[in-house]
Amino acid sequence: MGSLLTICGLHRFGAAERIANLAAGSVDPGPDVADERPQPMASTPAELAARAAEADVSSPFKLTIRELLDCWGVVRRTSSNIAQIETDLSEYGLTTKPPFTEGWIGTKVEIVPIGEEPGGEGGVEAGDAEDVQEASEFVPITLRVGMLGPANKDVASVRPEDGLDTATTRMLIENYSQLAVIDSQGNLCGAVSWESIGKARLSGHTVAVSDALVPARVVHPSEDLLSQLDEIYRRGYLFVRGADQSSTGIVTAADLTGQFGELTRPFVLIDEAERRLRRRVDEVFEVEELRQVARNPKKVHSAADFTLGSYGFLLKEPENFRKLAWPLDQTIFLACLEEVRKIRNDIMHFTLDPLTAELDTLAGFVQMLRTVDPRG
Repeated sequence: MGSLLTICGLHRFGAAERIANLAAGSVDPGPDVADERPQPMASTPAELAARAAEADVSSPFKLTIRELLDCWGVVRRTSSNIAQIETDLSEYGLTTKPPFTEGWIGTKVEIVPIGEEPGGEGGVEAGDAEDVQEASEFVPITLRVGMLGPANKDVASVRPEDGLDTATTRMLIENYSQLAVIDSQGNLCGAVSWESIGKARLSGHTVAVSDALVPARVVHPSEDLLSQLDEIYRRGYLFVRGADQSSTGIVTAADLTGQFGELTRPFVLIDEAERRLRRRVDEVFEVEELRQVARNPKKVHSAADFTLGSYGFLLKEPENFRKLAWPLDQTIFLACLEEVRKIRNDIMHFTLDPLTAELDTLAGFVQMLRTVDPRG
């Protein structure tokens, strides 16, 4: 089955279906490795178009949304990045299925010709028309459940006939507050949680997971995330079910807390950087000096009226930079300030796509300012 583990999940090479065939007294049909063969990746839009052209009609070129963004040298789906990618794809006569503008950044998309269904002839089949959109027709990004990473990952589960000790042991080892309950046919029966187990044991003799089973709310990845917040906080979790009706993920209150932290941290860092720059500039520059580098001098009354770009114009003059009295290299400082300015403009276009290297840049810039001016 491709695994060296004694206990493993049957996810690859059609393992689960092959085991089912053997259990039914049939023969092993063998692995279906078509989806397991790695496809060569692309590093530029031109390479991506070439890979799409080389791919077989029945097996379109696939890559993750993150890998797609890499071809354009960007890491997040901001409005400007989306517009550029849409334009370039359209010029190559290509689009993605499903649209790359929605879903988790690790989701795979197919690169297909505009107006054509992979494997079909003569255009899009009626049943799949909604799955293929031309690049110029992509809808604006909205916050959807499927844009969260945990909604797209495997769900830890137990079976209804398993003992409660099995469930509690897994929950303790993996630090889970709940588990999905999935039967041998792959159907989601509900969930067990510490609360449901506690109530079941208080009510009488309990042995199996089914004795502590409670209904579970299931949503589609395309559901609006904000409309589900109350439900997630009330229940503590909800399950996510894909188009194939399989339970594809879970979103918990802890996931939302973590996501909130990831989203707010860059804003907090940028705010601190701006406040520290503003305080120091106001201390060593007169208002008239600030107005000399401003586009609208009459609107400038203090450094509070400056943008990050304005600080760059002000401090590019060696004499002005020396006024800060910070023992820093001017060239490196200004280069980092410019990177922070770009990141600041980027995150103003809200998206759930995670910041990676940009977050390290922000944290490093703020740490530098704290070091040269340690006042709180």
